[in-house]
Amino acid sequence: MSAFGFLPGREIKDAGLGNLGLQDQREAMRWVQRYIRQFGGDPTKVTIWGESAGAQSVGLHLLANNGDPGGLFRAAFIESGSLFPTGDISLGQECFDAFPLSIAWPPRVDGIFLVDNPLNLIAAGKIANIPVINGCVDDEGTLFTIFTSAGNISTDAEFRASVQNDWFPEAPSNVIDQILAYYPANVTLGSPFGTGEANAANPEYKRVAAFIGDAFFQAPKRYFLDALADRQNVWSYAYQRFKELPLFGSYHSSDNTAIYNSDNNLVNYMIRFVNDLDPSGGSDLAWPKYTRDSPLLLTLLDPGDTLELSNDTFRQTEIAYLRDLMVQYPWQFNKYGGS
Repeated sequence: MSAFGFLPGREIKDAGLGNLGLQDQREAMRWVQRYIRQFGGDPTKVTIWGESAGAQSVGLHLLANNGDPGGLFRAAFIESGSLFPTGDISLGQECFDAFPLSIAWPPRVDGIFLVDNPLNLIAAGKIANIPVINGCVDDEGTLFTIFTSAGNISTDAEFRASVQNDWFPEAPSNVIDQILAYYPANVTLGSPFGTGEANAANPEYKRVAAFIGDAFFQAPKRYFLDALADRQNVWSYAYQRFKELPLFGSYHSSDNTAIYNSDNNLVNYMIRFVNDLDPSGGSDLAWPKYTRDSPLLLTLLDPGDTLELSNDTFRQTEIAYLRDLMVQYPWQFNKYGGS
């Protein structure tokens, strides 16, 4: 439905027509419940799965109906995306007036499907108590930096203006100062991570890519996992393959190659998760649950079948800072929208 599924504005809210794209997805789930037996499926064993913008949709379905799946699904796989702050649907008209050609069409709080900022609902425990896998690739921000206006940022002043105006317009200058300190103009610290001085398309490219990847993907993912880890079964992964790919590294959506390749070991984990609600088993490396005390990731490395366990502590200080900021100063729309 694209834009027609997520039209913003006061008139849309008053008519009760917000988030029709999510309502459409919900209806598709009801269709599956009615007909899955005709395809040899079991209506009690449905797992919903989404990538990028689809990952956000899956997360929002966990929040709908006060966190009650209504028998539509029993598990969720959230790939390269998570739940981020979003404002009231009535505010969308102001954004539309100001940025008619640049804003994306994200879901918004409509009072019906989504009754509050997703971060508030997560904190309140109003989320489906089901098994969940939520993971990201290493360089989530590179693709969005290259193919959006963010790629035009080439000076420190332009980066500062983007962080202030596009992400945290309500934050005071000392907060912006701290963000710039955490994301310095040092190409060896930027994304693609771990590539030294390589891949610096311009002086600010790797800096911007690191910030976007952390702000839009890693910080929301950690907020989500931290909230759920000690009250339900959750697992997480880090996809770090393709690091040698110039400019992109382990780019957004590159983990799809591990999912659509039937010879890849990640597929075995997914099949077990769908069947048994636990991805571990067989002769594969055991994939432990993610907990606050032990935030372990199944880490996928090159060469193509290499797996190991790692702690979800990379760039811990920077990501924790952004995670706290998105709660304190939630951004109201997504300029660099998910695919």
